[in-house]
Amino acid sequence: MKKFFALSLLCVCSLLADKGYTRFGAFEVRTAVSKDGVTTLEVFKDKKPFQTIEAQKILRDWTNERCYVNFLFNGIYGKDDADSFGWICKSGEGAWEFSYDAEKSEFAYAGPIEWLWFSDEMKEAKDFHIGAGYITSEQAGYKKIYIFQKPSNRMVQTIEGNFSGDAGYCEGNCIAIDDYNFDGFEDFSLFGEYDAGYSTRLYFLYDPKKKEFFLSEIDGANLLFDQKTKTVTSSFEGKDLTYKIENNKLKLIKESCYAKDNEWEEDEFEHNCEYAGRFTHLISVGLKNNFELEIAINADNTKGIARYRGQKEFLDLALKQKVKNDLIFDEKYKGEITGSYALTIGEYGAVIKASYIRKKDGKRFNLETTE
Repeated sequence: MKKFFALSLLCVCSLLADKGYTRFGAFEVRTAVSKDGVTTLEVFKDKKPFQTIEAQKILRDWTNERCYVNFLFNGIYGKDDADSFGWICKSGEGAWEFSYDAEKSEFAYAGPIEWLWFSDEMKEAKDFHIGAGYITSEQAGYKKIYIFQKPSNRMVQTIEGNFSGDAGYCEGNCIAIDDYNFDGFEDFSLFGEYDAGYSTRLYFLYDPKKKEFFLSEIDGANLLFDQKTKTVTSSFEGKDLTYKIENNKLKLIKESCYAKDNEWEEDEFEHNCEYAGRFTHLISVGLKNNFELEIAINADNTKGIARYRGQKEFLDLALKQKVKNDLIFDEKYKGEITGSYALTIGEYGAVIKASYIRKKDGKRFNLETTE
């Protein structure tokens, strides 16, 4: 048991030593854990021991287990000052300032940094640490973003604004790091919205000339960034979209649409993207052997497609007559009219009433939706 405790303490010490340090001017500050489990801030000047601060005893009587986020930084007031540094201990606990007392020639606790309050999340990139403060009320989002440059951990940028996003859903894993515009510099993103099969992010790109991040116009659902092909893909609601990045925006270069008829238990089939999300399933009424089909009308109700169960091929529908939402379409196969549909179109292009007249014998079939 004692051996296990010693190993655990060693791991904690190692973590603090690796992650918790900052450099500014002639000073360097590191975190460490003493034998009695108290987190200490060890200050060095010109690489020589200068001061030891038992931070936990100053701030509050907590245990080391609560201090699992341990981050030291400087440049608190927007400049590379050499007379103060900040310390963050654990998500949600906030941050505290230690400033230099010239008379005593030492750093002393100066109080909490009220405006730097993490709810909290921090992610490490190659050249930066990215921190975000959350809003978890009904209008969820991000209230402030903090950028710390490595290896000094100097705060170099803050991005303010109520950026909408469901931080409560991603639960401490809202920040992601990647090169989103394929320019060789790491960027970051924040989790946006989520619904069944749908998610978005806010993409912040790095400007190497200004040496700062900015909110880009990259926008879309379920985006995946391929560093090899330098393309962005999205699959949502039966659409497979491929983009390239142009002027830090998405430019569509390929669009493919698929549908999977779960009711008929068929494999996915490709169709014109003009009809994505607009399919209605119909079945004949009152026949000994009823037939089924799916039908889709485009957004301006000028044309459509139909496919009968058991067939792979779509038939074209051409508008013949329109009276408000009551439409008549000719059904064509290889250019020849094979019948006509009388349809009543509801919201989002859904068919709510339908019938079909077969041309070869003039027989009428009443149809109803299967959904």
